[in-house]
Amino acid sequence: MDNGGEYAAAPILVTVPVAIPAGSFAMGVYLHDDGTLESMPLVDESPASITVATRHFSSFFITVIAEAALPKDIGTGSRTGEDDIQTPNYGSYIEPGGHCAGQALAELWYFEERTSAGGPQLNGLLGTTGRDETPTFWEDDRMAYRLASMVSRDLDWLTLSGRIELALEKAKVDRFQWNAFRYAMLVTGQPQFVGLSEGDEPGGHVIVAYAATETGLWVADPNDPGKLRDIPWNAGSASFDAYQSGASAKSSKHHYDKIAFYGKTPLVDWEQIGRRWAEAEAGTIGDSEFPGSTLNVAVMGPDGVATWQPLVDGTVLPTAAIRIGYAASPAWQQRATVYRGEVKVVDIDANRDAVVGLAPGVNRLGIYLQGKRDNADEAVDFVYVTVIAPGASASPIPDEPTPTPGPTFDCTATPAPGEIGRMEWILHCQAFSSPIAP
Repeated sequence: MDNGGEYAAAPILVTVPVAIPAGSFAMGVYLHDDGTLESMPLVDESPASITVATRHFSSFFITVIAEAALPKDIGTGSRTGEDDIQTPNYGSYIEPGGHCAGQALAELWYFEERTSAGGPQLNGLLGTTGRDETPTFWEDDRMAYRLASMVSRDLDWLTLSGRIELALEKAKVDRFQWNAFRYAMLVTGQPQFVGLSEGDEPGGHVIVAYAATETGLWVADPNDPGKLRDIPWNAGSASFDAYQSGASAKSSKHHYDKIAFYGKTPLVDWEQIGRRWAEAEAGTIGDSEFPGSTLNVAVMGPDGVATWQPLVDGTVLPTAAIRIGYAASPAWQQRATVYRGEVKVVDIDANRDAVVGLAPGVNRLGIYLQGKRDNADEAVDFVYVTVIAPGASASPIPDEPTPTPGPTFDCTATPAPGEIGRMEWILHCQAFSSPIAP
């Protein structure tokens, strides 16, 4: 079958006559030009037919297997903590509601196209400029959230997911979907795309199923990367238990009671995901879609006047402290957070400069840039810069307000009588670690 090689705007349902013996299960399978197989989303089947969903056509066939022949344990070689993106799905400036679909599909694409061919495992691969050196600090994983956001944006996921749900609303759920996940893993040897929804509510969530046992599906959730999660299968009621998660890592939790087998290439443009991966590997992902921003630093000139210049890697400074800010109000609401290592130093916005102290010599600072979307600060970028300070000079930045002196305390006086007075004298006048006598 053919529709011109293009992806349709919405899934197309195709019913194929086929004889399905009692106790057996059927699935539609693409046969790609390179000989690989890809399972198609299942909508319905009866003893005389099967209905599948797709957005494009290629060579496909119907395969039938006895349910009893499906193995109890089916793995794909993929597993959470190794083959998922390490950054939680907090969304970004261009996908403020979350980018779970883009993150899950980026993971599926990489495992099939790279890991299965002997490439390195994905977890930790997408840091600021390459391999992540700060595994417990997600804010600097710019390549990860930019890739996930761009893939999600390409899909126009909110619109597409609604169309998929509409096409699959009559799908026989639970036992058929349970068999679909297991048979797809068995036939393709690849992890699978899982669509989650709750009742009749719009939207939902997307995760990755990478193994199946008698008791359920083992899944990698973009909201909880690296954590063991599962969707329990209740054999007695022949149904899935509800799966608890949210549209993003910061959203409220939902009990998703509809678990659907979405397939992969039948519903999403696999080649476009590959193009985005090429941009991520080149370090250019999202450069034309995410807003640009330049922080500046105040530098004292020989005339004693401080001027603003762009803060770039390798900036040499004449003082042991720098004032960082914006030379002019940005065109979009933005916020910068300065880090030293993984420790936050200060926040900066368009109306506030900040002074950052420096150690003698080379200082490495991290700058996390966010923009305001829907009254929330969303990720835009993260850059590391080195600034070079002179010796132990502590010269103040010109025009920096002098701190208001705090209250004084006379340490030459005899400790005041009474427990509170004597404790207060000790805290002010002795080291904090000194014991307080009874």
